[in-house]
Amino acid sequence: MFRYILRHFTESSARYYSR
Repeated sequence: MFRYILRHFTESSARYYSR
């Protein structure tokens, strides 16, 4: 469960920071 949230959070962060 934690891994799923972490992966989603990291992906979202990368996309957000990847202007």
